[in-house]
Amino acid sequence: MRLFALAPLALIALSATGCSRFPELDETITDEMRAASYKDLAPSESLEARAAEPTVTEQEETDVEDRAKTLRKRADRLSGSVIDDETRDRMARGIQSPDTQASDAQ
Repeated sequence: MRLFALAPLALIALSATGCSRFPELDETITDEMRAASYKDLAPSESLEARAAEPTVTEQEETDVEDRAKTLRKRADRLSGSVIDDETRDRMARGIQSPDTQASDAQ
C-alpha cells in the first residue's frame, strides 16, 4: 500500500525535472537565432521526390558490384572442405592408444 502512495510523488518529481533549464544550451543561442522566424513547412511530395532520386553514382555502383563479385569468389573458395582425405580417415578411425597403434601396424 505504501508503494502505491509513493507513485504520485514520484510522478511529480519526474515532471519537475523535465521543467528544468539548461544554461549551457541557452547560452549557445544568439539573439539573432531567438528573433528568427520559423522555417516554412515543405510539402511532403517534394521531399518524397528528392528522396526517390538516386544518390549513388555509377562509379560507386560499379565499385560495390566488383567488391560483391570478389567476396562471392572468396566465399566459393572457402566453402569447400577444410579437412583433407587423409585426416578425415584418421578421424574416422578414432583415437587409439599407443598399444593399439602398434598392433595395427603389424
